[in-house]
Amino acid sequence: MAAALAIQKRETVNIQTSVGRSPGFVQRWAYALRDGEIEALKDKPRGESVAKINGETALKLKARIDAGPTQADGVCTLRGKDI
Repeated sequence: MAAALAIQKRETVNIQTSVGRSPGFVQRWAYALRDGEIEALKDKPRGESVAKINGETALKLKARIDAGPTQADGVCTLRGKDI
């Protein structure tokens, strides 16, 4: 949508309002489109950021979550940072 509006020569503020994105986002799209760099706008593969656990560690984590919070945790619901 941002690219289509840029082709129509709309102003950055107008495009930003229409697509609900930041001025930087709109400008990156508009400049890349202007420079013929459509390939640069395609999603790039991202590395896996989730740590994988298995075996005994996974079993311990499951047991800890299933047990729920303790008084020592000082919380009523466990979150990732509490474990």
